[in-house]
This record gives sequence, structure tokens and C-alpha cells, in this order.
Amino acid sequence: MHRIQEILRADDVAWMIFMKVYADWEMEKEDYISIIPDECKWEFWAAQTTLTGEALVQYVNNVVFPTLKALPIDETTPPNQLIVKLVFEGINSYQTDGTWLRQVLNIINEVNFNYTDFEALLSDLTQTPRVITDFVVDVIKPNLGERVADFACGTGGFLAATLKYLKPQANLIGDFDLYHKAIYGMENKPLPYMLCIINMLLHKVENINIFHEDTLEINYTEYNEAEKFDVILINPSSYNCNEIATVQANFPQELRSEDVLDLFCNVIMFRLKENGRCAILLPDSFLCGTDSAKVNIKKKLVKEFNLHTIVRLSGMATNILFFDNTAATKHIWFYRADTQNMNPVLDWINNKEEIIIEDIPKAKCYTIEYIEMLNYNLNLCSFNEIHKSITHCKPNKSELDMLIDNLYKEIVIIFERTNILSN
Repeated sequence: MHRIQEILRADDVAWMIFMKVYADWEMEKEDYISIIPDECKWEFWAAQTTLTGEALVQYVNNVVFPTLKALPIDETTPPNQLIVKLVFEGINSYQTDGTWLRQVLNIINEVNFNYTDFEALLSDLTQTPRVITDFVVDVIKPNLGERVADFACGTGGFLAATLKYLKPQANLIGDFDLYHKAIYGMENKPLPYMLCIINMLLHKVENINIFHEDTLEINYTEYNEAEKFDVILINPSSYNCNEIATVQANFPQELRSEDVLDLFCNVIMFRLKENGRCAILLPDSFLCGTDSAKVNIKKKLVKEFNLHTIVRLSGMATNILFFDNTAATKHIWFYRADTQNMNPVLDWINNKEEIIIEDIPKAKCYTIEYIEMLNYNLNLCSFNEIHKSITHCKPNKSELDMLIDNLYKEIVIIFERTNILSN
């Protein structure tokens, strides 16, 4: 698997892994008619080691890709066949080195992929660490029969965590149909979309409703009750938008934030079912933002939904907002997670109480009246409060040196994360 991890970052490789995983998935089916023509099936060309060099390049560029892009589909095409066309519609082949291509195919062909190893491969490509996705799902507690959506699903971290949580609930034959229909995803970038599809195939999902689409391009007036969900889990931080004005127009004037991540909050408010539950990861700029659109979005959120908990994440400048569509917000609990160990946070979630350490609140409940008085500034129980307390002390030289060293280490970690996300 180490060799797979090395090549996974290279352009034009993920589609090969998709074809291998899809071929393995099809092999497990009985009396199954594939949507892939024989001449494009993995075993016909990719597994044939004698096909290499220029002949292999020509076959991929002139047979495999054009054929799979043009697969005939209609409204009766099953989702797990439709995904083949959707995957190849969003990518192109630029292969020129047939020797390298054969080497990569041989490596992939030797691997028996499973979801545990694949998730490990995705660890440095995913936007949301697994410890966070698992924590969020444990808090939300999705139930079998509910529909769970992620409108910026990336490689499928939240959806995979949901499936693992739901699987023990599927004990009867009818339960498995609910299990396979539980998840829904949208992703606008080709590579994460493809990796998400692979992830779902490895989780043996029989009804993969993951779409290569941009959720912000849908006008809010077009949503209907059938397009609402019981649970929404989302981290939109990796979303890229080149035409902010275009997607802004899909929302009411007062909610047209210039920060595209804020617009995902709008999407959720229009697509969360009555009594539905949500967790969304948003940056500090959302909590403390004071421009009119941000304030209007936060005002709508607390007046029409129950924003009950905000967890401030250590070292990420990111926050998890938990809310449900049950009633207006009466108070909000804040918790500052000082480490990335989420077990203490989960224990606190299940038994909330105020925590004050050296006169600095680590966990505290604030009334909605207090939030309104702050003009919806939600920057409470922040890490800045700790930093402020440091400025009031008078450290000696050794303490100051230690503080500088720790700050330097934090800066290095931030730069390393930034480089990983930008690659």
C-alpha cells in the first residue's frame, strides 16, 4: 500500500484505482450485467501486462476514455452504474508515457483494496481528520432510516463515518436496504469526487448517490421537501469558487455573503428537514464576522434553528457548529478543545457543565439575549482569551523563551498544513 500512497498524488492515477475497485466490486455480483463494455473492462486491458508502451497509451486515450465518457444512460440506470459515466465525464486522459502507465497499472493490479487501508491512504488528502468525522457522527447519532447528506463531501469522510456508525444497526434483511440508501453527497472537484466514489464502493454501498455537482449553483427556490435531509454533516473549507457573484445570486439578497463558506450555511438552512440535525465546520471568521450578510446569516440561524453547541478546535482556527431544526435558539454552549483528543469533548457533550480554568472559561453557556447584545459575535471561549491572559503576566526569560519556542512550533505546523492543502 505504500507504493499506492506514493502514486496517488500523481495526476491521472485515481481513475485507474477506481476501475480496479469497480472491477473487484462487479466480480462479487451474481447474474450481473455490467455497464462497461468488455473491451474497456479492467481485466481486458489493464491486467494484461503484454499491453504496454505506445500501444497502451493509444488504447487508453482512444478506446477506454471515449467509450466510458459516452456510456448510454437514462432514468432507469442504477446509481452504481451511473457513477462510471459521471466519473469519466469529469476527467481527461493525458497519458504519453506507456512504460510508466504499465508500471502503475501493475502496482494497482496487485492490491486487494479495502476501505480501512484506503482511508489510511486518504489521510493526508482529506480535509477533515478522521478523529473529527468520527466525533461528529458520535455526537449527531444518525439512525437507520434517516438520510444523511454532505454537500461538499470531498473524499467521503463524513459519509464513511456515518456508514460505520449505521452498520451495527442493520440486523434485518430490510435494514440493509435502508443502510444502502442512507447517504447522499455532492462534490464539485473531479479528484475528490472520484476518491469518494472509490471509498463508497469499498464500503460495499449498493446505492451510491454521490454526484459530481456544485451545490451552490442551485437556486434556493428550487429546493422541495423531497430534497431535504434528516442529517447534514459538512466541512466546506476546501470548496473553491471562481464566480462568487454567480453563486451569491442563488440566495436571498440579505444572505449573500462574499465569503463562500457562509453560503453553505444558507444551503443547510434551506435543506434541513424539520427536526433534522446538522454539524458544520466553519472558520473563526464566521463566528466573529460583523459584515451585514454574516450577521444576517447568524441571526437567521439562531432565530429559526436551535444552535445549541459550538466546539472550538485546537490548532485549526475552525469550529464545529451543532444545530437542529426544532425551535429557535435559547442558549448556546461553547467548548474550547485544547487538544485534538476528542474523547473529553464527547464526554462533556453528553454531560454539559461550565468549566472555568484560572478565571478563563473553557466551557460556558451563553443566553441568546447575550449573543444578541454582542450583535451575534460568537467568538466566545476562544483561544484568544488564553493568549490575552498570557499578555497580562510577566514571564521571566526562560518562560519567555519557552513561549517563543512553542509559538514557533505552532507556526511550523500551520505552514505544513497549508502546504499539504495547497498541493
